[in-house]
Amino acid sequence: MKFEIPGLSINPFEKDVVHKPRDCPSSVTTLNEDILSGLTAAFDAVNADRTLVGNKAELILSSAPGYGKSHLVGRLFKALDHLATQIFLTPFQTVALCWQSILLHLVNELDYPDSRDQTKWAGDEPRQLDALAEGVLQNLVANAIDRGLVTIVQGDLRPEQLRRASEISIGKGSDPSSTWLRDHFINELLPLCQQQLFPLRLISAGWLKVLFHYLTSSPGSDIRQGCLAWLRYETLDDSVVESLGIAPGENPRSEPVDVVNNACWLRIHDFCMLARYYHPFLFCFDQTEDYATNQELLQQFGRVVVRLVNEAPNHLTVVTANQAIWENKLYPNIDVAHRARFSRSKELRGLNIREAEELIGLRLAPFAPGEELLRQFSDRKWLDMLYSGRTTLPVREFMQKCRDRWAGERPATPIPSLDQVFEEYLSEYRVNPRWRYFDPDVFRWLVRGPLAADPEIVCSENNKETPFAELQWSVGGRAEILFGFVRELHYTRWKKIADVAEAWRAKHPGKIAKLIYFRSEELDPVPKPTWTKTGPAIRAALGSGLLVLNKEESSELNAARNLYLEAVSGNVSGYSGEDVLRFLQKQLAPWRERILQPQSPSHVPELEPRAPSKAPKHLFLEKLRILVQQEKFLSLKDTLEKLGSEATEDLVLEACEKIPQIQKIAHPNMVVLIWQG
Repeated sequence: MKFEIPGLSINPFEKDVVHKPRDCPSSVTTLNEDILSGLTAAFDAVNADRTLVGNKAELILSSAPGYGKSHLVGRLFKALDHLATQIFLTPFQTVALCWQSILLHLVNELDYPDSRDQTKWAGDEPRQLDALAEGVLQNLVANAIDRGLVTIVQGDLRPEQLRRASEISIGKGSDPSSTWLRDHFINELLPLCQQQLFPLRLISAGWLKVLFHYLTSSPGSDIRQGCLAWLRYETLDDSVVESLGIAPGENPRSEPVDVVNNACWLRIHDFCMLARYYHPFLFCFDQTEDYATNQELLQQFGRVVVRLVNEAPNHLTVVTANQAIWENKLYPNIDVAHRARFSRSKELRGLNIREAEELIGLRLAPFAPGEELLRQFSDRKWLDMLYSGRTTLPVREFMQKCRDRWAGERPATPIPSLDQVFEEYLSEYRVNPRWRYFDPDVFRWLVRGPLAADPEIVCSENNKETPFAELQWSVGGRAEILFGFVRELHYTRWKKIADVAEAWRAKHPGKIAKLIYFRSEELDPVPKPTWTKTGPAIRAALGSGLLVLNKEESSELNAARNLYLEAVSGNVSGYSGEDVLRFLQKQLAPWRERILQPQSPSHVPELEPRAPSKAPKHLFLEKLRILVQQEKFLSLKDTLEKLGSEATEDLVLEACEKIPQIQKIAHPNMVVLIWQG
């Protein structure tokens, strides 16, 4: 028997892997409730003692793939909504710059909404960084008022108003109290706040100015982008340093590598220290199975976790892994001295039959199924047959059984080809712009792995020519290619890189000799239009070595990396990590050819300035929210037709990012928007 809901052309049980924990669907509340409660209790202990250092990393194991590790992290995020600053971390790919990699993820994660409460909607919902900055500054001002250091206070402003949720907002508030705080902060309140930070021994004195300017500048402005760059420990243009009011010595350095990496660790440590005045951090390391493929990275991962738990206060670290890989490959190869910093493992269990029935209802609820359809699909005889001789089933296995039952297919649906699987992953990245943010670890993995899959290519570390080129390809006698994975640099550093590129070509006459830098959609162009003196030389020297990715290219490369990580974690049914790697070596072969093309000095493409994205206006957001709420579910194509000529695919997808109740389900030929309010 085949099931269907009028107007629904997708299988509601099709998606059985949670790629990002913040996007996990509704959950059966009793499933692994004891583990979830244990994690929240561990976080409560951190929250109760903001000076606590040395709590162990909480270890969550799955007895086999499909028990819902990422799903549990998503539930933990929801349970700690408005209580924790939540950071989701995937495997880093470099020992030398591991802390830089983690810091980049941290700052990107701070750009997520502060609340995932789907019972309300706000078009301008503050990000986690807005909330952290407001919390830190307001609590410091409240302390100063309490101590009698503030002699003149606007109106009847009281410290308790600043310590609890209220309408006061240093960043955007229009009421008299907010305006007074904003107007008097830099010249009068800042010194009083700085005094309180002296005992913390923060490495930088610029923190409060940066947080204040971030709060009070508009999204997308040069000032706000400068604040984010400073937090990521990226070198700023001199004009930005001056605008932020920080000392020239506070401008981050871009070399040497060991100094940069340690400075990034100190940024993370300072973040945790400042969390004393707001919410503790929650760091979740997922997909750790990937470390089993590289002994050097695995040992560094152990050192990273140990340093966090031993030295950084105000945080809880959670680590997930598949039990067999953890016990056989990861744990035995972590330094013996580091193993004690992980807690006793907590093992996930599968669904019992009552929970399985509840999960069916949760998955179908957004599509408003009729009672008769729900009763037939949840037929007790079918469930009893599935559970015959078993008390629990892995969540993914049960979802796959539901998928086949919905489609009316007997026997079970055959394993799809890797082409089909990859297209599914591609569709997810096409509709989630945030997933395509620049991640240097994606490109490090590509250059070492599938892109280097040619017997002629020898890939090695490079630390001689420039600190901004990490890897090198030597390709027979015909090519010498350097690769760098920098995000943003000061224009003087780009000029230095351009000089290295020229020298590199001169050093290898008769060969293809280039420096390659991947640039994703959201990054500023290199050179920037304002670099009138150095820009032409930079463009001429780097030329086609700047691989500026469009939406489709960025989707392909990021999806490739995620598909591999999921396969190594056992989440790609029927395929191992080795299977996926062989597939990607062929799939991505055109990129290898593109990299090895000669650069013609007579034709250097002009780089057009990046066009500013058209942000959805509040009225458009409201129209989209009302439409999806009324329809419950509809395709992206139908959404565009109903919204009229003002709507574009990119505008709707960006608007969905700002409306937490709308879930996007992407299929290769269709995107469905679902109301989850």
